[in-house]
Amino acid sequence: MIRRLLLTVAASLLAVACGRQVLPTPDAGPHVIALDPDSMAPPNDQCLEPIGLPDCSELRLLAGAVIDDDVNENLYVRWFVDGDFKDQALLSPAQPPSTRRLGPSFSFLPQPYARAAHVVKVVVSNGFSQTGDSTQLAEGKTSAEWTWCVDTTKCENGAGAGR
Repeated sequence: MIRRLLLTVAASLLAVACGRQVLPTPDAGPHVIALDPDSMAPPNDQCLEPIGLPDCSELRLLAGAVIDDDVNENLYVRWFVDGDFKDQALLSPAQPPSTRRLGPSFSFLPQPYARAAHVVKVVVSNGFSQTGDSTQLAEGKTSAEWTWCVDTTKCENGAGAGR
């Protein structure tokens, strides 16, 4: 468990530093869930700014194509801003069955956040733990995640004074 956590943290830090992230969970076995980096929108190769500057109305993020070799299982999607759980969605099996599913979108609204750079992360899994920790996977489950940097420092009226 500690090895798995350390590998996940190390891989996440490396991927964030490199600007792209497609991570199946280490030691999860042969089952693989992944995010197609070419389908993520917008790309995360730079820190993004919300549309409508200087007022910063919103920034729409899309968890593009989700790839899952089990075409019959539900997938669960969770969105986090600066590490805090914000939203979730259910991805039912595709019809007709396919290993690729279109992921959900998320609207980042700058209003409640300070003018700063923020990390928005999407995590797709075939099962989260019911322990109360929104980031914890259920035993034997796997996940993939993607991060974006969102910069609200230029927002004049959209970002809050702090949180």
